[in-house]
Amino acid sequence: KQAFNKKRIIIEVKDPKPLENPKDEQGNIVEANLYSYEFIVPLSEADSLYPLMLKNLSQFTDYSADIEKRKVKCLVLKRTSTQDKLKTKSTTTRFSFSVSKTDLQNTSVYALVNNLNALPFIPYPIVDQTGYKTNIDLKMGKIEDLNALRKELLLYDVDLVEEEQELDMLIIKDK
Repeated sequence: KQAFNKKRIIIEVKDPKPLENPKDEQGNIVEANLYSYEFIVPLSEADSLYPLMLKNLSQFTDYSADIEKRKVKCLVLKRTSTQDKLKTKSTTTRFSFSVSKTDLQNTSVYALVNNLNALPFIPYPIVDQTGYKTNIDLKMGKIEDLNALRKELLLYDVDLVEEEQELDMLIIKDK
């Protein structure tokens, strides 16, 4: 199970400017230059959604897009001990995630990793290698940077370790 975000995209085109999100003077993305795209497949083809969607998009743009394995720098979420400080103690789910305060209760590691990947100060994709299959409880205070995040995670005997790994990456090329 994986989700793609901007940290899992590699652009290999002569002129990348048309693929960048244009911004106004305040740094806000200019929405007039964005597009929405809806692609519906039968449930029986749900496991082929990404390849079918990429093929469809490649037909109607000046680019080709494929998912390829690439060796890239990433941050690997790993357990640092065998002591289980994450296991949920609740049947109620709560999900409150922000840089000022995070409170996760009976939530998946997958949801945590997806939200960590969205943080602007995280330079590389985060990969979960905790081996954790059950839901977790996790509370964090203010996380302004990677060091602060690591400090909070270490309270639960998990850490983010920089490594090079082969990951599925979305590769955009000129046709």
